[in-house]
Amino acid sequence: MDLVDPKLGSNFNEEEAMKMMNIAFLCTNVSPSARPTMSSVVSMLEGKVSVKELISDPDDMRKEMKAIWTLIQQNETVTNDKNNTESLSFINMGSTSSSISMKSRN
Repeated sequence: MDLVDPKLGSNFNEEEAMKMMNIAFLCTNVSPSARPTMSSVVSMLEGKVSVKELISDPDDMRKEMKAIWTLIQQNETVTNDKNNTESLSFINMGSTSSSISMKSRN
């Protein structure tokens, strides 16, 4: 029970402390899809629903990590495409303005 505030000494309900820790572990699961909804958490805290077992399926974690990696790569592609488009627009603006100034000189 190292996670319980030492100021409490032994003046706490050990079963209740374990329940709170198990709920915390459920809420911090690596896989977001495996985390309980807020209404489920409230029901567990109120004792209306039993605390679910912490289940960590390595396959779920692999799927989540793959999805995150794909999103990161897509974001980098969009960012790079946007930067290239902005650079081209700037170059085009420069050549347009120089051609306008050349025409105005003639």
